Amino acid sequence: MEEHDVLFDLVKRLTPDEYRFVEQYALCGRKQQKKVLDLLRSMSALKTYDKRRLETAGTNLNSTKHLLRLFIFRALRAMRDGETADSQIRGMILDYEILYEKGMYAEAIRVLRNAEKLAREHRNLPRLMEVLGWQKHRILESETKDLVKVIQKKNEECVTTADALQQQWGLMNDYHLLFAKYRTQDGLMLPTDLEPVPASVLENPEAAFQSRLYGYWLSGLRARVRGDLKAARDNQEQLLQFWKANKNHLKDWQTTYKIMLANYAVYLFPEQDYGQIKALLKEIGALKAKNFNEEAEIFQNVANLKLLLQLNMRTKTGLPELVEEIEAGLERYAAKINAARQFSIWCNLMLTYFIHEDYRKVWEMIQKIVEHRRFQVRKEIQYITRLLEMVVYYELEIWDTPDSMVITVYRYLDRKEELTEFKKRVLGLFTQLGSTGIHLRQGKFAELLSELNQGWTDKTVADD
Repeated sequence: MEEHDVLFDLVKRLTPDEYRFVEQYALCGRKQQKKVLDLLRSMSALKTYDKRRLETAGTNLNSTKHLLRLFIFRALRAMRDGETADSQIRGMILDYEILYEKGMYAEAIRVLRNAEKLAREHRNLPRLMEVLGWQKHRILESETKDLVKVIQKKNEECVTTADALQQQWGLMNDYHLLFAKYRTQDGLMLPTDLEPVPASVLENPEAAFQSRLYGYWLSGLRARVRGDLKAARDNQEQLLQFWKANKNHLKDWQTTYKIMLANYAVYLFPEQDYGQIKALLKEIGALKAKNFNEEAEIFQNVANLKLLLQLNMRTKTGLPELVEEIEAGLERYAAKINAARQFSIWCNLMLTYFIHEDYRKVWEMIQKIVEHRRFQVRKEIQYITRLLEMVVYYELEIWDTPDSMVITVYRYLDRKEELTEFKKRVLGLFTQLGSTGIHLRQGKFAELLSELNQGWTDKTVADD
C-alpha cells in the first residue's frame, strides 16, 4: 500500500510560481533555511512519498518536516499578501492593530479609514462590518465633539451594513439549499412554483456584488428546477453582462467567472452554436490557473464541455486523446471532483461511445455508474443507465430472452418512483423483442424511434 503524507501532497501541489517563490523566500535573510530547502527539493523530485529516501544522517526528518510545513505556509501567505481586495483590507486591519499597539493612534485611525474606503468600494460587507466595529471603539476613546451624534451615525452605518449582509446571506443560503436538493435525489421532487429573484435585487447597483451574484445564481437555478430552460438561458446571458459590468471583481472571483462561462456554454448546445462554445473554451483556457484548486475546477468544466462537443458534433476526431486527458484528470484531481460531476463525465463518455457504436466501451462506463449507485447524486443518470444497459446487452448479443432483466429494471424503476411513460414504452419494446423474429426486430426499434420523433419526452433524462 502506498504511503501517504500530507506535507508531500502539499509540496507536489505547489504551482511552478509558488515553488519558485518558496525557494527564493528560503534564500532570503541572514540565516538561510538549508535543511528546509533540501527537504523541499528532495520531496519535489520524488514521484511518490518515500520516507527512507528522505532520511539523511544527522537529520531529524519529523522536525524538519514540521519546519518545512510552517515555512511553506508563511511563504504562501507572503506571496498572497495584497493579491486581492479582500486580502488588502485584511492587511490594513493587521496594520491598524500593529499601529494601535505601538501607540500611533492617529496613523492607526487613518489606516482604518482607508480600509473602510476599500471595503465600500468593493462592497465587501463582512470586512466593512469589522472595520466599522473597530472605528466605534476608537471613537469612544477620542476627544470628539458631539460624541453621541457621531456614535449614533456610526451605529446607523452598522445597521445598514448588517441589513445588506443579512440579505446577502439569505440569498446565499437559499441558493446553497436549493442546489444541494437539485444535485441529490431530493432534487427530483422539488416544487416547480419557485418564483424568480426580484429585479430589485438583481438590478440594484447599490447592492453588494456577492448579493447580486448569488441572486443571479438563485434565479437561474429556480428557473432550471421549474423546467423553464429558456428563462435559465436568459439568466446566464444577464449574468454574463453583469460580469462585464463588474470587471473590477474579476481578479478576486476568477474561478467563479470561469465556472459561469462553462455553465453559459452548456446552454448554447441546444442552439448548436458550437463556434461560440469553442470561443468560450478558449477564453476559459486563457485565464491562467493560480493554484491546484483552479486547475481542478478548469479541468472538470473544460473536460465536460469538450465531451459535450464530441457528443453533439458526433465526431471521433481527437476522442482517444480527450479520453486520455480525462482519465488523467480524474485521477489527479480526484479530491476536488464531486460525485455529481463524476457521474456527468461518465454519462457523457457513455453516450459518446454509444453514438459511435463502441458498445464494449459503453458497457465499461455503465459498470462504473452502476457500481457507484450508493452515491445519492445524479440519480436520473443512474436510472437511464439501466435502460441503456439493456440496449448494450442486445447489441453485444449477450442475451436473447430479456424478460427477466426487463422485469428487474421495471421493478427497480417503479420502486424509485421513476417509471415514466417513456421508460414503460422502452421496456415494452424489449419485452416484444423476445417474441419477435430476428429479421423483424429492427422494425420494432424503428417504431419506437417514430414515436419518439412525434413528441415523447422524459424530464428525468440527464441534461448534460
